[in-house]
Amino acid sequence: MVKQNADLSRCFRKGKNDLYYAPSMSLFRPLARNSDTLDGLNASFVCLDELHGVRDRNIYEVLKQSQLARRQPLFVSITTAVTTRENIFDDLYNHACSVADGALSDPQFLPILYELDKRDDWTDPDAWVKANPALCSIKKLDDDRQS
Repeated sequence: MVKQNADLSRCFRKGKNDLYYAPSMSLFRPLARNSDTLDGLNASFVCLDELHGVRDRNIYEVLKQSQLARRQPLFVSITTAVTTRENIFDDLYNHACSVADGALSDPQFLPILYELDKRDDWTDPDAWVKANPALCSIKKLDDDRQS
C-alpha cells in the first residue's frame, strides 16, 4: 500500500517487515506469536487480532506491560466468537460483558460487543444484524439467504 501511494511513500519508510515514520520515530510491525521474543517492547498502540486464538496468556500480559511507560496507551483486542474458547478470551469476554451490563465499572475499558440477545433465535434473519453490524451495508442480506 505504501509503495502504491505517493503520499504514504513520502511519509513512511518501508522495511522488509515494518513501516517507519521518522518524525515521531514510530515503528509499525507485526509481532511473533511467541511471547519469549517480545521482551523490551515499548508500545503506544497494540492491536491484538483474533484474541480467541491466543493460547499463551503470557503474550497478552507482555503486550499489556509493554505500554506501562506510555502516558496514553491504546490496546485493542479484536475477535470473532468461537465455540472452543480458552484462556484470555473467556476472561476478557466476561469482563467486557460485566462492564457493558453495568455490573462492573472500568472507565479504561470500552467493550464493543456484537452478539444476539439470549432470547434471539439465531436462525431468524431479522436478528442477524445484531451480531453482524456490516450486514445490509457492506454485505447484502440476500447473499446469506441464497446460501
